[in-house]
Amino acid sequence: MRGFFVKKIFFLIMLSAFFSLFFLNKKVATQKILTIAIVQGASHPALDAANCSFQKTLQELAGQKKLNFLFYNADGSPTQAYAIAQQIQANKEIDLFYGIDCSTAQALFQVEKNRPIVFIGVEDPRERGFLKEFTNMCGVTDALPAESYLEIVEKVIGKNKKVALLYKNETSRKAVAKNIREILELHGHTVFDFTPVSEIELLSQLNSIPFDIDVILSPADSMIAANIHLIGEFQKKRKKPFLACMKNSAEFGALASRGTDYEYNGKQAARMAYEILFNHKKPYDISLEMGGFEEIFVNRSVMNILNISLGDEKDFMMIEERR
Repeated sequence: MRGFFVKKIFFLIMLSAFFSLFFLNKKVATQKILTIAIVQGASHPALDAANCSFQKTLQELAGQKKLNFLFYNADGSPTQAYAIAQQIQANKEIDLFYGIDCSTAQALFQVEKNRPIVFIGVEDPRERGFLKEFTNMCGVTDALPAESYLEIVEKVIGKNKKVALLYKNETSRKAVAKNIREILELHGHTVFDFTPVSEIELLSQLNSIPFDIDVILSPADSMIAANIHLIGEFQKKRKKPFLACMKNSAEFGALASRGTDYEYNGKQAARMAYEILFNHKKPYDISLEMGGFEEIFVNRSVMNILNISLGDEKDFMMIEERR
């Protein structure tokens, strides 16, 4: 009799273990894999870093939970960005969208009105209507105050200069350029705008810049970011400086740069995405974050090529050009 009860108890234990394992496996099997669509505006090391740091940070925050990342590249074309946005909007398996630069954020904003969108690399999200009441968007702005542009010009080049303001010809960029122009002119600089519509037009716009222009200055812009090396080489041949307000630009041919750190912005965006996907926060409950950094980076080799000397190198982050 005792043996019978022992066998019965053993049987019940095994049966309980079987059902526990069955339901556990069923739960794991049915656990939803979250899908994130990433749309990058152009191929460039800074934007690539924003993509990689976003994926790495979000997966670290998610732990053992599985994530599915879908990646798309608009190759510098707003038209292509919009076509991609339309294509992925139809995919109902996507839980969140991540736009890396203005053109991709704008395209996603136009087609997706419900699912969350996290963006970086947008100077003017409020003016674009991204942050209206109960918005489905949140993110990081790469805007710098107008004073930062004045400071990089005067610290690196000097006062009373002729400045070529180079940026993409689109409405939002013109608003940013207007603020930069006003503060530069207020402090005695003369400013001329050069506004290519596309990468194809960029070289012709560069060639149209008069030789008596002292410096090219560019605000944050994905099209300019994708062509930093081209612009830098153009200016080296002219023996004239190129200043870019995108942090890593000095590594790729600009004389000096300051501004947003896109790798860090990717981490900021990942934390926002985590709050939305796992803590069920609404995008409109997440505050806009700033991504700009105030250090001025100077490329020592370009400085030597242009025969430019700085007042006190301790005021700058001196770096070498990336090969």
